[in-house]
Amino acid sequence: ATEREQLPPSQNVLKSIHMPAIYVKNIRNFSEFHKKLIHLTGINDFSCKSTPSYLIIRANSHPAFATISKYLISTSAEFHTFRPHYMRHFKVVIRNLHHTTILSDISDALAEHGHSVVRVVNIRKNQRPLPLFHVELALKNNNHTIFNISTLLHSIVVIEKPHSKINDPPQCFKCQAYGHTRNYCCNSPKCIKCGDDHLTADCTKDWSRPAKCALCCSDHTTSYKGCPIHKKLVLPKKKNENARTSKARSSYLSSWQQHQSGSNVCQNIFKATNTHYF
Repeated sequence: ATEREQLPPSQNVLKSIHMPAIYVKNIRNFSEFHKKLIHLTGINDFSCKSTPSYLIIRANSHPAFATISKYLISTSAEFHTFRPHYMRHFKVVIRNLHHTTILSDISDALAEHGHSVVRVVNIRKNQRPLPLFHVELALKNNNHTIFNISTLLHSIVVIEKPHSKINDPPQCFKCQAYGHTRNYCCNSPKCIKCGDDHLTADCTKDWSRPAKCALCCSDHTTSYKGCPIHKKLVLPKKKNENARTSKARSSYLSSWQQHQSGSNVCQNIFKATNTHYF
């Protein structure tokens, strides 16, 4: 069986399993497609929701999710989905560990603490290795105990959750759309450099020709953060963050003013009652 067709490993890992949504493009005949899904999965194993861009399918079980995904792949349908939660890894970052540490040594050290390491990567910035390691663990009931580890390989370390880029939505480097990644994308490929219908690795564009965005058709690469499409996605989040910051600042100033007002009242009372007898 492929990775997408694997059954949940254990109900002890996740008591309730929620399947990710499947986003399908270019459905030409919903009635026929609907009948086909019922034939494949059963009448109560899925639900649909239509948007201007996608038909969103939500499977109610893992077998239904696997069956629908397999059918869409066999018919060369354009769609994307996400990795099911029970197949995702538990991710942490280890700080203060020397960058030359052998990766297998880190795995072995964590295994002694009862953790099953899937992947270890040294984090770099501007091609410079940092004393930071990204670690992915297999899902187990003891995953959160890794945060209790303070020493590893005779080094004082800090283990924490990875910092997420809240303002930067993920971008698929296959179809170049925002909101998902290429790992579970079956949409038609788009080039990040010239915007044509091929993978970026297959691009033959000459460097002297201007780039072309696959999303807005402007003269820039599709990954350009100044792209109008990217700005539309990021701007609402920035507005919400600014609103929260402004609210927090107003609350702080209000409490500070109340504190100052109370302090002045106390000082006046103290001065009024502070009678000098000598």
